[in-house]
Amino acid sequence: YQTSLEKASFPSTLKEIPLYSFYFCRNLKTVSFKEGLETIGEQAFISTSITSLDLPNSLRTISQSAFELCSSLESVEFNEGLETIESFAFSRANNINSISLKKNKKNIGYNPFSGITRLGYTDNFKVSSNNPYFEIIDKIFSKQNLEAGRIAHGWILDGNKKVDEVLVLPFKTPHSYTGEDVIEIHCHGGVNVVKNILSLVLQNGARTAERGEFTKRAFLNKKMDLSQAEAVADLIHAKTRNFAMQSAKNLSGILRDKILEIKGGIFDTLSKIVAGIDFPEDVAEPEYSYLIESFEKSLSEIDEILSCVRSSNIMRQGIKVAIVGRPNVGKSSLFNALLNANRAIVTDIAGTTRDVIKETLDLDIAVTLIDTAGIRDSEDVGKVEEIGIEFSKQSADEADLVIFLYDASAGLTNEDKEIFELVKNKPHLQAANKCDLIDKRSDGKIYISTRTGEGIQELREMIKNKVCDFSLEDTEYITNERQADCLKKCRESLIRALDAAKIGELQDLISIDLKSALLFLDEITGEVITDDILNNIFDHFCIGK
Repeated sequence: YQTSLEKASFPSTLKEIPLYSFYFCRNLKTVSFKEGLETIGEQAFISTSITSLDLPNSLRTISQSAFELCSSLESVEFNEGLETIESFAFSRANNINSISLKKNKKNIGYNPFSGITRLGYTDNFKVSSNNPYFEIIDKIFSKQNLEAGRIAHGWILDGNKKVDEVLVLPFKTPHSYTGEDVIEIHCHGGVNVVKNILSLVLQNGARTAERGEFTKRAFLNKKMDLSQAEAVADLIHAKTRNFAMQSAKNLSGILRDKILEIKGGIFDTLSKIVAGIDFPEDVAEPEYSYLIESFEKSLSEIDEILSCVRSSNIMRQGIKVAIVGRPNVGKSSLFNALLNANRAIVTDIAGTTRDVIKETLDLDIAVTLIDTAGIRDSEDVGKVEEIGIEFSKQSADEADLVIFLYDASAGLTNEDKEIFELVKNKPHLQAANKCDLIDKRSDGKIYISTRTGEGIQELREMIKNKVCDFSLEDTEYITNERQADCLKKCRESLIRALDAAKIGELQDLISIDLKSALLFLDEITGEVITDDILNNIFDHFCIGK
């Protein structure tokens, strides 16, 4: 982020320029490389203003995104010793108009020059990898020479045999979900039809996609940032309608835009500090009162997002609600009534439920509803029911909320009171079932009837309100654990900068914490990310997506 840096040179002893070394040094125009340099690291010169590259013969590897967004570069000539150009090494360096690359390169990554539309090629080097998508579809589709962006109707063919009548949608880079060449085949439903077509495609050179590969490629091709890619996973796995809608907001870029807004404010302040340090005769250092006001504004914006973390977690993960009580108070009947389905077996025989039954209930948050075996001490309890009772106690202990159910017509028995002692210290609701059998009711108690349906909807609302002490509608930003952790680390860096500004610390030292804060924000949007984190994110996707 050293915006005043215009030139850089390196000693011959330097073997590697590490990742992020000159990250967003936007005014860096001239770089002098010496023989001895072997590796240029990931994003080492991203978004700089380098105009030409004189690469040493000792250079072996240009890493992923090393010169991405270097829009002042016009031509690139690679030496014969270069062995590896990784994916997106010169992505969106949009003014490059010619490339000279020898044929003996050992490893060309995926689309090292993606997003550049006006290239002249030499030595028969093609910028994008040789994707066989159009070749494959030509082999198995009844129509040839497909036009990108136009739907084609025809038949998938296995030799002369017709497999299925389909629609084929061809997309050419960059006008697709991934930003690459893509062929979509829309076939009839049915497992065997899909299997037959997939088998035919694989036989002709395709492979099955890895977990989250399409979205991963969209991210790597800059079709979306990392927060939007993670929103795709949230949208796919959403257990409730409400969380699906919230995830769609992140997919549209609401979190990304807020992060960029915060980042812009910090970057602007850092630029003024750096300008004052590097050009003291021409530019005055910003006043400490200005720094304090700027840092407090950024902290307030971060706190606004962090205030939604708990509600985000509840909406994403849901809650566990266990129904407990003695036998025959109507636990399974309540379970069925809340689900509005006959999921659990109901009889008047004590001990009918001998195992834990779970189902998901949508109350705007995902509720895992747990029906448990009736808790009792009796010589009549068999081995199976005894195990079920132990599972009931364990379920009550692990639940976020317990519904303690008793028979209103019998009142609270000593057995009921003993069971209540097990759950009284947990968040709980105490409900009296079979209220249709009594005449008198006490104020402040929850009365329900699983037979008539009285009080069931009210109990649903009480479950939701007991756990959600926040408004789901007012949860503006949905974050996951990784994003929240980055925000907390950014906040810590800003607090250090704020404390330093309050005591008049050297602004050069304050700038260190600001750079750290910016890097943590870049992790959220994916501008700074490691392969391990990236793989972990997309490993949680469905196959393909």
